[in-house]
Amino acid sequence: MELSRFSDPEFDAKEWINNALRSKDAQTPMDAHASMLVMKLQLFIQEVNGALEETSQQVMDNLPRVLRDVEGVRHETSLLKEQMHIVREDIKKVESDTALSMQKLVDLDALKTRMVDSQSALKEADNWTTLSSDVDTVFESQDIQKIAEKLSGMQQSLKVLHDVPDFEERKKLLEMLKNRLEALVSPRLIAAFNSQSADETIHYVKIFTDMNRYSQLESYYVGSQKVAVVELWSAIYDPSKHLHECLTTFYDELLSKWLSKLSWCSQVFLNPLGVLSTLFFQALDLLDPPLARCLDSAVQESRNPLATLSSLRQVTLRFVGEIEKSVAKFQDTSAVFRFVETVHVPYCQLLIRYQSLELQLLQQNLQAVKLLEPSGMDDIVSNVSKSVPEVFTWGTEALERCGHVTDGWGLCGLLKTLEVVRVHNGPYKFCIS
Repeated sequence: MELSRFSDPEFDAKEWINNALRSKDAQTPMDAHASMLVMKLQLFIQEVNGALEETSQQVMDNLPRVLRDVEGVRHETSLLKEQMHIVREDIKKVESDTALSMQKLVDLDALKTRMVDSQSALKEADNWTTLSSDVDTVFESQDIQKIAEKLSGMQQSLKVLHDVPDFEERKKLLEMLKNRLEALVSPRLIAAFNSQSADETIHYVKIFTDMNRYSQLESYYVGSQKVAVVELWSAIYDPSKHLHECLTTFYDELLSKWLSKLSWCSQVFLNPLGVLSTLFFQALDLLDPPLARCLDSAVQESRNPLATLSSLRQVTLRFVGEIEKSVAKFQDTSAVFRFVETVHVPYCQLLIRYQSLELQLLQQNLQAVKLLEPSGMDDIVSNVSKSVPEVFTWGTEALERCGHVTDGWGLCGLLKTLEVVRVHNGPYKFCIS
Protein backbone atom coordinates (compact mmCIF):
# COMPACT_ATOMS: atom_id res chain seq x y z
CA MET A 1 0.00 0.00 0.00
CA GLU A 2 1.34 3.40 -1.01
CA LEU A 3 1.29 5.62 2.13
CA SER A 4 3.49 8.52 0.87
CA ARG A 5 0.46 10.19 -0.71
CA PHE A 6 -0.84 11.12 2.77
CA SER A 7 1.89 13.77 3.09
CA ASP A 8 0.85 15.47 -0.19
CA PRO A 9 -0.65 18.96 0.51
CA GLU A 10 -3.27 18.28 -2.19
CA PHE A 11 -4.20 14.78 -0.87
CA ASP A 12 -7.65 13.63 -1.95
CA ALA A 13 -9.09 10.90 0.33
CA LYS A 14 -11.73 9.74 -2.15
CA GLU A 15 -9.21 9.38 -4.97
CA TRP A 16 -6.82 7.45 -2.73
CA ILE A 17 -9.56 5.04 -1.56
CA ASN A 18 -10.75 4.40 -5.13
CA ASN A 19 -7.18 3.74 -6.32
CA ALA A 20 -6.53 1.39 -3.38
CA LEU A 21 -9.71 -0.60 -4.04
CA ARG A 22 -8.93 -0.88 -7.78
CA SER A 23 -5.51 -2.40 -7.01
CA LYS A 24 -6.95 -5.63 -5.45
CA ASP A 25 -6.30 -9.03 -6.97
CA ALA A 26 -9.04 -10.55 -9.11
CA GLN A 27 -9.27 -13.59 -6.73
CA THR A 28 -9.65 -11.48 -3.53
CA PRO A 29 -13.22 -10.50 -2.56
CA MET A 30 -13.91 -6.79 -2.25
CA ASP A 31 -14.91 -7.07 1.46
CA ALA A 32 -11.72 -8.92 2.37
CA HIS A 33 -9.59 -6.42 0.47
CA ALA A 34 -11.33 -3.47 2.19
CA SER A 35 -10.89 -5.09 5.63
CA MET A 36 -7.18 -5.58 4.93
CA LEU A 37 -6.83 -1.90 3.94
CA VAL A 38 -8.58 -0.78 7.15
CA MET A 39 -6.28 -2.98 9.26
CA LYS A 40 -3.17 -1.59 7.55
CA LEU A 41 -4.38 1.98 8.09
CA GLN A 42 -4.99 1.29 11.79
CA LEU A 43 -1.48 -0.12 12.17
CA PHE A 44 -0.03 2.92 10.38
CA ILE A 45 -2.06 5.26 12.65
CA GLN A 46 -0.71 3.51 15.74
CA GLU A 47 2.84 3.83 14.40
CA VAL A 48 2.38 7.55 13.72
CA ASN A 49 0.86 8.11 17.17
CA GLY A 50 3.85 6.41 18.79
CA ALA A 51 6.29 8.59 16.84
CA LEU A 52 4.38 11.75 17.82
CA GLU A 53 4.38 10.80 21.51
CA GLU A 54 8.15 10.09 21.42
CA THR A 55 8.90 13.41 19.70
CA SER A 56 6.67 15.34 22.10
CA GLN A 57 8.42 13.79 25.09
CA GLN A 58 11.85 14.75 23.68
CA VAL A 59 10.68 18.33 23.19
CA MET A 60 9.39 18.53 26.76
CA ASP A 61 12.65 17.10 28.13
CA ASN A 62 14.79 19.62 26.16
CA LEU A 63 12.63 22.71 26.76
CA PRO A 64 14.16 23.71 30.15
CA ARG A 65 17.68 23.58 28.69
CA VAL A 66 16.60 25.70 25.70
CA LEU A 67 15.06 28.27 28.04
CA ARG A 68 18.27 28.43 30.06
CA ASP A 69 20.30 28.96 26.85
CA VAL A 70 17.95 31.77 25.71
CA GLU A 71 18.30 33.48 29.09
CA GLY A 72 22.09 33.22 28.87
CA VAL A 73 22.11 34.78 25.38
CA ARG A 74 19.84 37.59 26.60
CA HIS A 75 22.20 38.31 29.50
CA GLU A 76 25.30 38.32 27.25
CA THR A 77 23.54 40.64 24.81
CA SER A 78 22.81 43.08 27.61
CA LEU A 79 26.46 43.02 28.73
CA LEU A 80 27.65 43.60 25.15
CA LYS A 81 25.32 46.57 24.79
CA GLU A 82 26.70 48.13 27.98
CA GLN A 83 30.29 47.59 26.84
CA MET A 84 29.58 49.16 23.45
CA HIS A 85 28.11 52.18 25.22
CA ILE A 86 31.25 52.48 27.38
CA VAL A 87 33.51 52.23 24.29
CA ARG A 88 31.46 54.89 22.50
CA GLU A 89 31.85 57.25 25.45
CA ASP A 90 35.58 56.56 25.57
CA ILE A 91 35.89 57.40 21.86
CA LYS A 92 34.06 60.68 22.35
CA LYS A 93 36.32 61.54 25.26
CA VAL A 94 39.47 60.75 23.24
CA GLU A 95 38.24 62.84 20.34
CA SER A 96 37.53 65.84 22.57
CA ASP A 97 40.82 65.48 24.46
CA THR A 98 42.98 65.03 21.32
CA ALA A 99 41.24 67.43 18.92
CA LEU A 100 43.91 70.08 19.45
CA SER A 101 46.72 67.55 19.12
CA MET A 102 45.24 66.14 15.90
CA GLN A 103 45.01 69.62 14.42
CA LYS A 104 48.66 70.17 15.26
CA LEU A 105 49.53 66.89 13.54
CA VAL A 106 47.59 67.96 10.44
CA ASP A 107 49.42 71.29 10.40
CA LEU A 108 52.75 69.53 10.81
CA ASP A 109 51.92 67.15 7.96
CA ALA A 110 51.03 70.09 5.69
CA LEU A 111 54.29 71.80 6.69
CA LYS A 112 56.22 68.61 5.93
CA THR A 113 54.53 68.35 2.50
CA ARG A 114 55.48 71.94 1.64
CA MET A 115 59.04 71.33 2.77
CA VAL A 116 59.27 68.18 0.62
CA ASP A 117 57.88 70.09 -2.38
CA SER A 118 60.37 72.88 -1.80
CA GLN A 119 63.19 70.38 -1.49
CA SER A 120 62.08 68.72 -4.75
CA ALA A 121 61.89 72.09 -6.50
CA LEU A 122 65.36 73.04 -5.29
CA LYS A 123 66.67 69.65 -6.37
CA GLU A 124 65.10 69.99 -9.83
CA ALA A 125 66.41 73.56 -10.11
CA ASP A 126 69.86 72.29 -9.34
CA ASN A 127 69.28 69.40 -11.74
CA TRP A 128 68.22 71.85 -14.50
CA THR A 129 71.37 73.87 -13.90
CA THR A 130 73.51 70.73 -14.04
CA LEU A 131 71.83 69.40 -17.16
CA SER A 132 71.83 72.68 -19.06
CA SER A 133 75.44 73.46 -18.21
CA ASP A 134 76.92 70.66 -20.31
CA VAL A 135 74.15 70.23 -22.90
CA ASP A 136 76.32 71.68 -25.67
CA THR A 137 79.02 69.15 -24.88
CA VAL A 138 76.53 66.31 -25.17
CA PHE A 139 75.29 67.63 -28.52
CA GLU A 140 78.86 67.77 -29.79
CA SER A 141 79.19 64.05 -29.01
CA GLN A 142 76.38 63.29 -31.52
CA ASP A 143 75.19 60.55 -29.15
CA ILE A 144 71.43 60.65 -29.75
CA GLN A 145 70.58 58.43 -26.78
CA LYS A 146 72.51 60.61 -24.29
CA ILE A 147 71.05 63.80 -25.79
CA ALA A 148 67.52 62.38 -25.51
CA GLU A 149 68.10 61.39 -21.88
CA LYS A 150 69.49 64.86 -21.12
CA LEU A 151 66.47 66.61 -22.64
CA SER A 152 64.08 64.20 -20.92
CA GLY A 153 65.66 65.11 -17.56
CA MET A 154 65.40 68.83 -18.34
CA GLN A 155 61.74 68.36 -19.31
CA GLN A 156 60.99 66.62 -15.99
CA SER A 157 62.71 69.44 -14.12
CA LEU A 158 60.75 72.06 -16.02
CA LYS A 159 57.46 70.48 -14.93
CA VAL A 160 58.39 71.18 -11.30
CA LEU A 161 59.71 74.69 -12.00
CA HIS A 162 56.51 76.01 -13.59
CA ASP A 163 56.25 78.84 -10.99
CA VAL A 164 59.77 80.24 -11.31
CA PRO A 165 60.08 83.75 -12.81
CA ASP A 166 62.14 82.62 -15.81
CA PHE A 167 59.91 79.66 -16.67
CA GLU A 168 59.12 80.92 -20.20
CA GLU A 169 62.81 81.44 -20.97
CA ARG A 170 63.61 77.92 -19.80
CA LYS A 171 60.73 76.56 -21.86
CA LYS A 172 61.99 78.33 -25.00
CA LEU A 173 65.50 76.98 -24.35
CA LEU A 174 64.15 73.44 -24.05
CA GLU A 175 62.14 73.77 -27.28
CA MET A 176 65.24 75.04 -29.07
CA LEU A 177 67.21 72.03 -27.82
CA LYS A 178 64.41 69.71 -28.95
CA ASN A 179 64.59 71.30 -32.40
CA ARG A 180 68.34 70.64 -32.49
CA LEU A 181 67.80 67.01 -31.53
CA GLU A 182 65.03 66.61 -34.11
CA ALA A 183 67.26 68.06 -36.83
CA LEU A 184 70.02 65.66 -35.78
CA VAL A 185 67.73 62.63 -35.71
CA SER A 186 65.62 63.26 -38.82
CA PRO A 187 68.13 61.98 -41.45
CA ARG A 188 68.67 58.77 -39.50
CA LEU A 189 64.94 58.48 -38.91
CA ILE A 190 64.13 58.73 -42.62
CA ALA A 191 66.87 56.19 -43.37
CA ALA A 192 65.25 53.82 -40.87
CA PHE A 193 61.88 54.37 -42.57
CA ASN A 194 63.30 53.64 -46.02
CA SER A 195 65.10 50.50 -44.84
CA GLN A 196 62.03 49.45 -42.79
CA SER A 197 64.21 48.83 -39.73
CA ALA A 198 61.57 48.15 -37.06
CA ASP A 199 63.95 48.08 -34.06
CA GLU A 200 65.65 51.34 -34.99
CA THR A 201 62.33 53.04 -35.73
CA ILE A 202 60.87 51.92 -32.38
CA HIS A 203 63.87 53.53 -30.70
CA TYR A 204 63.16 56.82 -32.48
CA VAL A 205 59.46 56.55 -31.68
CA LYS A 206 60.34 56.48 -27.97
CA ILE A 207 62.61 59.53 -28.34
CA PHE A 208 59.93 61.57 -30.13
CA THR A 209 57.27 60.42 -27.67
CA ASP A 210 59.40 61.50 -24.70
CA MET A 211 59.82 64.91 -26.39
CA ASN A 212 56.03 65.16 -26.88
CA ARG A 213 56.64 65.25 -30.65
CA TYR A 214 55.17 61.95 -31.76
CA SER A 215 52.96 63.66 -34.35
CA GLN A 216 56.08 65.11 -36.03
CA LEU A 217 57.50 61.61 -36.34
CA GLU A 218 54.35 60.48 -38.17
CA SER A 219 54.67 63.52 -40.45
CA TYR A 220 58.27 62.53 -41.27
CA TYR A 221 57.09 59.05 -42.23
CA VAL A 222 54.25 60.32 -44.42
CA GLY A 223 56.47 62.89 -46.10
CA SER A 224 59.27 60.44 -46.83
CA GLN A 225 57.06 57.64 -48.16
CA LYS A 226 54.37 59.37 -50.22
CA VAL A 227 56.90 60.37 -52.88
CA ALA A 228 57.32 56.70 -53.81
CA VAL A 229 53.56 56.35 -54.36
CA VAL A 230 53.46 59.44 -56.58
CA GLU A 231 56.45 58.19 -58.58
CA LEU A 232 54.75 54.80 -58.94
CA TRP A 233 51.85 56.39 -60.83
CA SER A 234 54.23 58.44 -62.98
CA ALA A 235 56.09 55.26 -63.94
CA ILE A 236 52.95 53.24 -64.73
CA TYR A 237 50.76 55.80 -66.51
CA ASP A 238 51.20 55.81 -70.26
CA PRO A 239 48.80 57.91 -72.40
CA SER A 240 49.30 55.51 -75.30
CA LYS A 241 47.91 52.59 -73.28
CA HIS A 242 44.35 51.96 -72.26
CA LEU A 243 43.63 53.53 -68.87
CA HIS A 244 42.07 50.27 -67.66
CA GLU A 245 45.45 48.56 -67.97
CA CYS A 246 47.33 51.40 -66.27
CA LEU A 247 44.79 51.68 -63.45
CA THR A 248 44.77 47.91 -62.81
CA THR A 249 48.58 47.80 -62.60
CA PHE A 250 48.67 50.89 -60.37
CA TYR A 251 46.10 49.56 -57.91
CA ASP A 252 47.81 46.15 -57.78
CA GLU A 253 51.13 47.81 -56.92
CA LEU A 254 49.40 50.17 -54.50
CA LEU A 255 47.71 47.25 -52.71
CA SER A 256 51.05 45.46 -52.43
CA LYS A 257 52.60 48.56 -50.86
CA TRP A 258 49.62 48.95 -48.50
CA LEU A 259 49.85 45.36 -47.23
CA SER A 260 53.62 45.56 -46.79
CA LYS A 261 53.51 48.87 -44.96
CA LEU A 262 50.52 47.82 -42.84
CA SER A 263 52.44 44.85 -41.47
CA TRP A 264 55.48 47.01 -40.70
CA CYS A 265 53.61 50.02 -39.31
CA SER A 266 51.65 47.78 -36.93
CA GLN A 267 54.96 47.01 -35.21
CA VAL A 268 56.17 50.59 -34.72
CA PHE A 269 53.30 53.09 -34.72
CA LEU A 270 50.61 53.65 -32.11
CA ASN A 271 47.95 54.18 -34.79
CA PRO A 272 49.13 52.35 -37.94
CA LEU A 273 45.85 52.75 -39.84
CA GLY A 274 45.81 56.51 -39.24
CA VAL A 275 49.41 56.91 -40.44
CA LEU A 276 48.90 54.77 -43.56
CA SER A 277 45.59 56.38 -44.43
CA THR A 278 47.19 59.84 -44.24
CA LEU A 279 50.14 58.66 -46.35
CA PHE A 280 48.03 57.20 -49.16
CA PHE A 281 45.31 59.83 -49.41
CA GLN A 282 47.94 62.61 -49.50
CA ALA A 283 49.83 60.71 -52.19
CA LEU A 284 46.68 60.22 -54.29
CA ASP A 285 46.04 63.97 -54.16
CA LEU A 286 49.50 64.59 -55.63
CA LEU A 287 49.31 62.22 -58.62
CA ASP A 288 50.35 63.79 -61.91
CA PRO A 289 48.36 63.68 -64.08
CA PRO A 290 45.45 63.55 -61.61
CA LEU A 291 43.27 60.46 -61.72
CA ALA A 292 40.14 62.55 -62.22
CA ARG A 293 41.56 64.07 -65.41
CA CYS A 294 42.69 60.67 -66.74
CA LEU A 295 39.27 59.12 -66.05
CA ASP A 296 37.44 62.02 -67.68
CA SER A 297 39.63 61.82 -70.82
CA ALA A 298 39.25 58.04 -71.08
CA VAL A 299 35.45 58.27 -70.85
CA GLN A 300 35.18 61.18 -73.31
CA GLU A 301 37.44 59.54 -75.89
CA SER A 302 35.72 56.16 -75.65
CA ARG A 303 33.23 55.00 -78.26
CA ASN A 304 31.19 53.52 -75.43
CA PRO A 305 31.65 55.93 -72.49
CA LEU A 306 29.44 53.98 -70.09
CA ALA A 307 31.18 50.67 -70.73
CA THR A 308 34.55 52.34 -70.16
CA LEU A 309 33.33 54.04 -66.98
CA SER A 310 31.87 50.76 -65.67
CA SER A 311 35.09 48.79 -66.30
CA LEU A 312 37.25 51.46 -64.63
CA ARG A 313 34.85 51.67 -61.72
CA GLN A 314 35.05 47.91 -61.17
CA VAL A 315 38.85 48.09 -60.97
CA THR A 316 38.57 50.75 -58.26
CA LEU A 317 35.87 48.89 -56.32
CA ARG A 318 37.96 45.71 -56.30
CA PHE A 319 40.89 47.68 -54.87
CA VAL A 320 38.70 49.23 -52.17
CA GLY A 321 37.33 45.79 -51.29
CA GLU A 322 40.86 44.42 -50.81
CA ILE A 323 41.76 47.39 -48.58
CA GLU A 324 38.69 46.82 -46.42
CA LYS A 325 39.51 43.10 -46.06
CA SER A 326 43.08 43.91 -45.00
CA VAL A 327 41.90 46.03 -42.04
CA ALA A 328 39.08 43.74 -40.90
CA LYS A 329 41.17 42.46 -37.96
CA PHE A 330 41.44 45.97 -36.46
CA GLN A 331 38.80 47.08 -33.97
CA ASP A 332 38.64 50.71 -35.12
CA THR A 333 38.84 51.19 -38.90
CA SER A 334 37.43 54.73 -39.02
CA ALA A 335 40.88 56.12 -39.93
CA VAL A 336 40.72 54.28 -43.30
CA PHE A 337 37.51 56.06 -44.38
CA ARG A 338 39.39 59.16 -45.54
CA PHE A 339 41.70 57.10 -47.74
CA VAL A 340 38.76 55.16 -49.24
CA GLU A 341 36.94 58.43 -49.81
CA THR A 342 39.96 59.81 -51.68
CA VAL A 343 39.95 56.73 -53.93
CA HIS A 344 36.31 57.40 -54.90
CA VAL A 345 36.62 61.20 -55.34
CA PRO A 346 38.00 61.12 -58.96
CA TYR A 347 34.70 59.56 -60.10
CA CYS A 348 32.48 62.30 -58.65
CA GLN A 349 32.10 64.41 -61.80
CA LEU A 350 31.57 61.35 -63.98
CA LEU A 351 28.90 59.98 -61.65
CA ILE A 352 27.15 63.34 -61.72
CA ARG A 353 27.02 63.00 -65.54
CA TYR A 354 25.84 59.37 -65.35
CA GLN A 355 22.20 60.20 -66.18
CA SER A 356 23.13 62.17 -69.30
CA LEU A 357 25.49 59.40 -70.44
CA GLU A 358 22.72 56.83 -70.14
CA LEU A 359 20.33 59.08 -72.05
CA GLN A 360 22.88 59.58 -74.80
CA LEU A 361 23.50 55.83 -75.16
CA LEU A 362 19.82 54.89 -75.22
CA GLN A 363 19.04 57.54 -77.83
CA GLN A 364 21.92 56.33 -79.99
CA ASN A 365 20.67 52.76 -79.75
CA LEU A 366 17.17 53.77 -80.73
CA GLN A 367 18.40 55.82 -83.66
CA ALA A 368 20.41 52.83 -84.87
CA VAL A 369 17.23 50.80 -85.31
CA LYS A 370 16.27 51.20 -88.97
CA LEU A 371 12.56 50.88 -89.58
CA LEU A 372 11.58 49.92 -93.09
CA GLU A 373 9.40 52.36 -94.94
CA PRO A 374 5.96 51.26 -93.88
CA SER A 375 3.24 50.68 -96.44
CA GLY A 376 0.55 50.39 -93.81
CA MET A 377 -0.28 49.99 -90.16
CA ASP A 378 0.60 46.29 -90.25
CA ASP A 379 4.16 47.10 -91.40
CA ILE A 380 4.58 49.65 -88.58
CA VAL A 381 3.43 47.16 -85.97
CA SER A 382 5.66 44.42 -87.42
CA ASN A 383 8.76 46.63 -87.54
CA VAL A 384 8.32 47.91 -83.98
CA SER A 385 7.58 44.45 -82.57
CA LYS A 386 10.86 43.16 -83.99
CA SER A 387 12.72 45.88 -82.03
CA VAL A 388 10.99 45.19 -78.70
CA PRO A 389 13.54 42.52 -77.50
CA GLU A 390 16.40 44.92 -78.24
CA VAL A 391 14.74 47.74 -76.30
CA PHE A 392 14.20 45.56 -73.23
CA THR A 393 17.80 44.32 -73.48
CA TRP A 394 19.05 47.92 -73.43
CA GLY A 395 16.92 48.64 -70.36
CA THR A 396 18.28 45.56 -68.55
CA GLU A 397 21.86 46.49 -69.42
CA ALA A 398 21.27 50.04 -68.17
CA LEU A 399 19.96 48.68 -64.85
CA GLU A 400 23.03 46.45 -64.44
CA ARG A 401 25.34 49.36 -65.27
CA CYS A 402 23.59 51.50 -62.69
CA GLY A 403 24.43 48.93 -60.01
CA HIS A 404 28.05 48.54 -61.14
CA VAL A 405 28.82 52.22 -61.63
CA THR A 406 26.79 53.96 -58.90
CA ASP A 407 26.10 51.15 -56.41
CA GLY A 408 22.40 51.84 -56.95
CA TRP A 409 22.26 55.52 -55.93
CA GLY A 410 21.81 56.54 -59.58
CA LEU A 411 18.60 54.51 -59.95
CA CYS A 412 16.35 57.58 -59.73
CA GLY A 413 18.32 59.26 -62.49
CA LEU A 414 18.07 56.12 -64.63
CA LEU A 415 14.28 56.02 -64.22
CA LYS A 416 14.09 59.67 -65.30
CA THR A 417 16.25 58.83 -68.32
CA LEU A 418 13.97 55.96 -69.33
CA GLU A 419 10.96 58.23 -68.92
CA VAL A 420 12.52 60.88 -71.20
CA VAL A 421 13.28 58.23 -73.83
CA ARG A 422 9.73 56.84 -73.58
CA VAL A 423 8.14 60.26 -74.04
CA HIS A 424 10.29 61.39 -76.96
CA ASN A 425 10.63 58.25 -79.10
CA GLY A 426 7.38 57.82 -80.95
CA PRO A 427 6.51 54.20 -81.74
CA TYR A 428 8.82 52.91 -78.98
CA LYS A 429 6.88 54.56 -76.18
CA PHE A 430 5.05 51.38 -75.22
CA CYS A 431 8.28 49.34 -75.39
CA ILE A 432 9.97 51.32 -72.61
CA SER A 433 6.97 52.16 -70.45
